Amino acid sequence: MHCYFDLVAPACVITDRKGVEVADLDQAVQQALRAIRETCEEDPATARDWTGCELKISDASGVLLTSVALDDPALRHRGQPPRSGLASGH
Repeated sequence: MHCYFDLVAPACVITDRKGVEVADLDQAVQQALRAIRETCEEDPATARDWTGCELKISDASGVLLTSVALDDPALRHRGQPPRSGLASGH
């Protein structure tokens, strides 16, 4: 399945026009979480700027599959985020 990862901030939206091919939604979420954690580790100041931001994951037809709140404290460490940190778009 092809998924798109749009960054939604209070003042703007950065649209993913390319997307990536993944096996399923779980793989899409895991890739998103890995990228978020890597960014936080490389530049902790970036994570402080994510208040109110979300990463929205949509399929090729534009249907919202899920979203991840970027200011979720669970994303700032290597532990698994709580499942309640994900809002299902179903």
